[in-house]
Amino acid sequence: YDEEESLNSSASNCTTVEGRQGLTLLPYSASYFPRELVVCIVISLFGVYSPSIIFRPLIGINMRPIPYQQLGTGDIVLDLGLNNPLVEEVTVPSALLIHSSITLPLIVLIVVTFISPRIKSACYRFHDAHAAVCTLLTTIGMSEFVTQMVKMYVGRLRPNFYALCEFDPSTLQCAANQAREMEGRQSFPSGHSSLSMAGMGVLALFFLGRANIGRKNQERPRISNQSFGSSWKSKTTAFFSLIPLAYSTFVASSRLVDNWHHP
Repeated sequence: YDEEESLNSSASNCTTVEGRQGLTLLPYSASYFPRELVVCIVISLFGVYSPSIIFRPLIGINMRPIPYQQLGTGDIVLDLGLNNPLVEEVTVPSALLIHSSITLPLIVLIVVTFISPRIKSACYRFHDAHAAVCTLLTTIGMSEFVTQMVKMYVGRLRPNFYALCEFDPSTLQCAANQAREMEGRQSFPSGHSSLSMAGMGVLALFFLGRANIGRKNQERPRISNQSFGSSWKSKTTAFFSLIPLAYSTFVASSRLVDNWHHP
């Protein structure tokens, strides 16, 4: 039988054909996926907010002693690695990071899965979008949780620590408020780097999957018998899928240039 004709005729009852096997899909609202989406959202919110709201008050941040050396003459020698100037206007501000690493991938995933679902079905596009969005939310939540927890455990001082905490050589203490001093004690790992890699990494893997990278011909959910993996479209998609990773590399590098993280 004609598989393409079968696909089109089955769109109304959410039944699709993948190869020679029939695949029946329930409407999205009638499946367990909405509940799963709620779980993904909860995981994401927990990962983002729980370290600062729940765990930081309980375990605190590793308070490394402020490094300095007092000479016999009374002069204070500071650690040059922590005495870099404070850059307030960073290359990638937090607002830009959030929109480029969360909002943009979210929009791209939803639009692409609805416009070009892997299986031509009225129901499958919702399932396809659900899988992509859930993956992004879960990845961001896990990445943020691990990053912030490791930051608190390590407590490494930033390259601009003295300027950020307004270290006073006369008192040998930080003159800035506690929030700025605590910010100066969270150099590793980079939150900008991990968040951008989480969002852009999901986006890159999504497009690599759309380019059928790593799949055998017989496993591809394609209507045509054409070997799509060797076509120019597949290669072009695979090439452009690396652009998100290039952006996340730029974000990570900018944190070194702006003196907010060590190499």
